[in-house]
Amino acid sequence: MAFYLSDIYTILLFLSTFIFGVLTFSDKNRLFFLLQYPFNQKYSLIYHRTSSVIFSLLALINILILVSIPISIYFFSTTGIMSLFLFVKIVAMLTCFVLMKIYAPYLLGFVFEWKDFGKKHYYSYTTKLLFCSMIFLPIILFVSYFKEGLIIIQAPFTLSFIFGFLYFILKIIMLYRLNLLVITFVFYNILYLCALELLPYLILFHLIRLVF
Repeated sequence: MAFYLSDIYTILLFLSTFIFGVLTFSDKNRLFFLLQYPFNQKYSLIYHRTSSVIFSLLALINILILVSIPISIYFFSTTGIMSLFLFVKIVAMLTCFVLMKIYAPYLLGFVFEWKDFGKKHYYSYTTKLLFCSMIFLPIILFVSYFKEGLIIIQAPFTLSFIFGFLYFILKIIMLYRLNLLVITFVFYNILYLCALELLPYLILFHLIRLVF
């Protein structure tokens, strides 16, 4: 629990809040359309393919921090231990996982000659993570500083379940946007789910077991 009360953890939250402020200030309409992402595709139509390298880099840093924290809370709920060293390991594994999820579709699209499949998956996946980080930030700030992290101490598993449920809902939305819930393309859908959805998570789970 000491990790969530440390200066390093506070700096990470400050950095995430600062980055979020910079991203929002750079384009105030982006936040408005991103909030609508689960309900329509306005954000996808307006901002996909137009994000700068700096925006993508800052967004990735924010995503890694804000997604690693819920994962760390889950492991704190199961082991009762969390340190800066373990958190760095989580960030490193998550970075590898995200890169795998981003570049694997490009390889699959090249092999099967699926035009623009990699790009479409990349934009959908990164937007989902960006939306998650935006929703996670206020929740993390609240549970971290409400009565000195009392919620993290008393209900870490419930917190991690809430974060996981939000992620799962957005995953279903992304699969629907990619037409992977259409029965007509059963073979390709099964191939996609096995190669790009199940396999990376199994690898991540195996790596986490080795670390913890």
